[in-house]
Amino acid sequence: MSRNKSFQGIIPPMLTSFTKDGDLYEEGIRNCVDFLIEHGVHGFWALGSVGMGPYMRIEERKRAAEIIIDQANGRIPIIVHVGSTATRDCVELAKHAQDSDADAISIVPSYYLPPKFEELKEHYSIVAEKVDVPIFIYNNPSVCGFNITPQQAAELAKIDGIIGIKETAANLAQLYECIKHCKEVKKNFVFLYANSTLATLGFIVGAHGAVPSIANALPELYAKIYENVVQKKLREALEIQQKIINVESAFRQPRITALYEALKIRGCDVGFPRRPLIPEASEEAKQKIKNALKALNII
Repeated sequence: MSRNKSFQGIIPPMLTSFTKDGDLYEEGIRNCVDFLIEHGVHGFWALGSVGMGPYMRIEERKRAAEIIIDQANGRIPIIVHVGSTATRDCVELAKHAQDSDADAISIVPSYYLPPKFEELKEHYSIVAEKVDVPIFIYNNPSVCGFNITPQQAAELAKIDGIIGIKETAANLAQLYECIKHCKEVKKNFVFLYANSTLATLGFIVGAHGAVPSIANALPELYAKIYENVVQKKLREALEIQQKIINVESAFRQPRITALYEALKIRGCDVGFPRRPLIPEASEEAKQKIKNALKALNII
C-alpha cells in the first residue's frame, strides 16, 4: 500500500466495536469501516480517544488496527494512533502499524504523568527513529494534562518523519498560531482540527482536515461541509454546521455511547463501547438521538 496519500477532508476518529462483554467485535469494526466510507469520509483516525485505544491491551490495539486497515483495503488513508504512557509501548505499536500498512501514525503526549517538553521531544524522536511511517503529533490537553503550544509544535515539527498535527484545543487562535509557526519549519505540514462544532471554522482558518467525533454519526453531513468549503461555498458549509450545532448535544449523552446508538439507529451494527463507559443509552437518550437524526433529515 502506498503511503503517499493526502490527509485532507473528513477523517473521523472512528469507533472501535466491542461485544457487550467487552471483547473486540470484528464484524462491528468492519461494519463501521464500510458505513463511514460509503457515506463519504476521506480517511480514518483509528484507536484514539473516541476509538478507545487507551482502554485496550497492546495486542488488542494491534488486532483492531489490522482489521480496520484490511477492511478499508486502500480505499482511504488510515492514521493509527499509537500513543501510550510508555515510550517502548509506543514504539512497539508504531512498528506494528507500519508493518500493517497504516498510512500514518499519531502520538499523543504521554499521559497520567504529564511530561516536561524535553521529555516529550525525546519521546517523539525515539519513535521517529524506529519507523519510517509518517507521524502526526496529537495535541489533546484535556486528557493528557499537557498542552503543546504552537511554538513547541514547531519545535517537534523539526523531527524527521513528523508531517502534521491534530489539534483538539477549542481555541481557534491556537490552531491559527500553530499553522503559522509550523509552516515556517515545514511548508507542507498537515493540520487536522478535532472539533465537531467548529470544524467549518477550522477549515476556514487553514486546517487541511477535520477529525470530528460526531462525524461517526453524521458522516455525509460533514463530507458535505468539506465539499462546500472546497467549492468556496462557505455560507452553505456554515449552514450545515449550524444545523449540527443545534442538535449536537444529543450525540454526547452518554458520551461516546451515544455515537454507537446513533449508528445502530441508522442500521449499522457497531456493537458497544468498552466499560467503564456505559454500554447502552437510556430510552430517553435514544429518543433524543432519533429526534436529532430526524431533524437533520438523516432518518
